[in-house]
Amino acid sequence: MPRRLVICLALLTSLLVLPAVASSIGDHDRFYAFVESRPTPEQFQNAYPDVWLILPGDIVSREVCSQYYRYVAELDDQGRITGGSLE
Repeated sequence: MPRRLVICLALLTSLLVLPAVASSIGDHDRFYAFVESRPTPEQFQNAYPDVWLILPGDIVSREVCSQYYRYVAELDDQGRITGGSLE
């Protein structure tokens, strides 16, 4: 298959998958407000079981996962989530 066609198909597929992925979190403002409340990793997993929580020290690959969001968390000294990035 020509390289351009493969790239176009990959981009089209990712655009079709985005609405399904976005529904796993729903309201982003509510999500970030929850993170600002400094939850524990356990509270985070209970509130957002469809989000793959990545903690400092976890070994993960950078491959694309179309089924889930990934949240790369930053922790404070007490082990609470203080921020991070949603991928």
